[in-house]
Amino acid sequence: MSKSWDATTDAVPGGARVGKVPTNAPQPLSDHILPPTTESPAQRDESTEEETAEDRKKEKLDRKPKPKRPRGGQLPALDNSRSVQQRNLVESPAAPLTMFGSAKPVVPLFIASIGNPAPKYANTFHSAGHVVIARIRELREFAAFRKDRRLANGEVSYQTDPTSKYQNTINPFKLMTGRRDERQPEEIPAGEENWTLWQSPTLMNTSGKAVRTAWNEWRKESPEFASSGLLVVLHDELESPLGKVKVRASGGSNKGHNGLKSIAAHLPNTPYVKVGIGIGRPESRSPEDVSKYVLKKMSPHELITVREAAGNVIGKLRDIQEGKI
Repeated sequence: MSKSWDATTDAVPGGARVGKVPTNAPQPLSDHILPPTTESPAQRDESTEEETAEDRKKEKLDRKPKPKRPRGGQLPALDNSRSVQQRNLVESPAAPLTMFGSAKPVVPLFIASIGNPAPKYANTFHSAGHVVIARIRELREFAAFRKDRRLANGEVSYQTDPTSKYQNTINPFKLMTGRRDERQPEEIPAGEENWTLWQSPTLMNTSGKAVRTAWNEWRKESPEFASSGLLVVLHDELESPLGKVKVRASGGSNKGHNGLKSIAAHLPNTPYVKVGIGIGRPESRSPEDVSKYVLKKMSPHELITVREAAGNVIGKLRDIQEGKI
């Protein structure tokens, strides 16, 4: 008895017959275990094509360059001519100077060190203020000190262009000739472009007259200096531990410091900030021994300790400028 097939079989070499499975044949085991799919091959192909097209679209968007800033939002070209600087300051004298990236007003600082002149009294305890201000210049990369007859013949250093009439205003684009680099404005810590470093050229006991002359002349340089500039005096501080920094407002006791007494006498109505650098003290308290002590040269170790105080002083200057002290 022959089996019945539901379709005609095809003959193949060797006499084998190949055709469709009989309708009454058992189904494969996998058909009973795996659930039948409800998605046709055509639908699967269409879904895959949609996902691929979506991926290509995302990749194209990711590679698309960001839109450029509109011309109206670009920064204007720099113009460092003196006439432009003067015009900007003179036409808008009421606009306060501000720190980069901040609306907080800047307090211009005239930072004066008092001591005894070099080379005879260089690196003596009484000239600790000069040692520290020189180190500040090095650390903050100000221009080299140069004598300025207008500022009582003292040694002066600026962060910005000293050839302009408005020497220490916000103009860091044109830096002093001879600088090691051409730093951009954002590379200069906010506010430092309004620091002026000045070393008194006189003996300590007669510091007041030179400080008064330099301070008054500096204030004439721009309206901002006259209205909001602040005098800061760096001096040695007897009795304080070597290198310790103390900050006090003007007025009150000067603790027998002849340089501070001279400044108080010549600027009786001028508020200023005193920044003392500790120099220790001799064992004897007699005036003669104290005089010998303050005029003594520092040892290499003592000089290093005093110079290291400059970092602390820089922090204090920034606090003073921001009104924290």
